[in-house]
Amino acid sequence: MGNSRINNRNLVQQMKIKLPSLKKKRVEDAVGLHLAHDITVIDTDRKEILFKKGHKIREEDIEPLKKTGKFFVYVSEDLDTIKGYVHEDELTTTIANESIGENLKVSPPGEGKVKVFSTIKGLLKVNVEGLEKLNRIFGVKFATLYTNTVVQENEIVAYVGFGPLFAPRDDFEKALEIIEKEKPIIEVKKFHRLKVGLIVTGTEIYNGLIKDKFTPMFREKLRAFDSDIAMHAILPDDEDLIRDKILEFIEEGCDLVVVSGGLAVDPDDRTTFAIQNTGAEVEFYGAPYFPGSSIMLAYYNGIPIYGTTASPIFYKWTTLDILLPRFFAKDRIRREEIVKLGHGGLHVPLKK
Repeated sequence: MGNSRINNRNLVQQMKIKLPSLKKKRVEDAVGLHLAHDITVIDTDRKEILFKKGHKIREEDIEPLKKTGKFFVYVSEDLDTIKGYVHEDELTTTIANESIGENLKVSPPGEGKVKVFSTIKGLLKVNVEGLEKLNRIFGVKFATLYTNTVVQENEIVAYVGFGPLFAPRDDFEKALEIIEKEKPIIEVKKFHRLKVGLIVTGTEIYNGLIKDKFTPMFREKLRAFDSDIAMHAILPDDEDLIRDKILEFIEEGCDLVVVSGGLAVDPDDRTTFAIQNTGAEVEFYGAPYFPGSSIMLAYYNGIPIYGTTASPIFYKWTTLDILLPRFFAKDRIRREEIVKLGHGGLHVPLKK
């Protein structure tokens, strides 16, 4: 505990001294000099930059500055000559541009941060470990949306900020070394149009005793990815028939095969055995996520076979909604990732 307090005190001191070669001036005495930082105005209905870094202060600026609470400002005649330090604008812009992968763009700096936008609709991927390493550097504030989030074109997916006005160049270079080893820290994977095969199982549906409600629901979800059901079958609870139909769909060129029903533990639920008996590599069976925990995922020569219960018919959000975008981004899903769903995986079921 004692060492922690000492370290925290040192951090505070670091922040205080990270203003090299700057002069603190009363605003009345700063006329004709250049601001070393952005000045932001905040009131009840707006937050915006009043003056940008480098602005040459004029007599008419004195009153607006005081209204923002700035009776003193930091100024410098030439910020570029401060040796051994990097200004927040250069730092945030460089870190952001070096960190991004495909389908992202970076805004100009302002208020000590830059924004990162997606240039397409797609799946955001975040190197979480690399992100955490960057955020351990004093002053760096790199915040993103959750990895595997579906993002829209021109949506903000990350902010890269910095706390003190200047960073020691050593810290800056350390950040660049981390990025070089870990990049991309963030990227957006585009969605592909897939040939989707759907097999609805259940003897009661096959015999016409109840209506198939999964197909129309699933077709509606596919619209978000500009796709439709390319191949379709309704089968009884017969594992040989289900197995053969899965293999037939793959042989006919399906990029994704979804099998609905028959994944519980009842003796007549045969879908799990049918998927396994295709010879596919089973990635997982069951997920620590509710609703929609009884699922199965296997890969047959790289083609995903996804088994799901009928829960998506009744609930607005299940594991189907989590994994479907990843299929369309051609993102390989591993068991290790499914295990992590347990933290935050308990959802209040939202019935349709």
